[in-house]
Amino acid sequence: MTRTTNLPLKRRRGKGFTLAEILLTLTVIGVVAALTIPTLLQKTNEAELKVAWKRDFAILSSAFLQLANDKGGTIKGLYTADNPGVGAGQLANDMSNYLSVIKKCTPADFQGNCFHNQGGFKLLNGNPTIYNVYSTTALILSNGTMVHIFPITANCDDGTP
Repeated sequence: MTRTTNLPLKRRRGKGFTLAEILLTLTVIGVVAALTIPTLLQKTNEAELKVAWKRDFAILSSAFLQLANDKGGTIKGLYTADNPGVGAGQLANDMSNYLSVIKKCTPADFQGNCFHNQGGFKLLNGNPTIYNVYSTTALILSNGTMVHIFPITANCDDGTP
């Protein structure tokens, strides 16, 4: 004869999570993400800008070296504002031979689709431009880089008092 015991059955809690536990977990994940994602994005943007700057620097350095070699080893004093007829525009023309230029912008093009609005672009330090971009010549390269060529004097200034 078998004997059966009438022990009280323990009620077992379900194997899943409660809604409150799930919401609390999602809240903690959201707060951590809100604190870390902006920092990660900023670091990513800075890294992209550094890579782009290094790429553009290499492209321009190579072009200037080729130009200098073709001009007898140096371009010092050739493209200055105080050298009549040979200034920023001539430098832009000569540099176009060594760069992948999709558009050349002259001071007459400021009415068109060549330049940003005055102060509409920033220098590498993040400050808005203080130069009158409409008095410069610029080259837009195939990678989207805009290279402004400012007329300067032999003393390496812009000639303003």
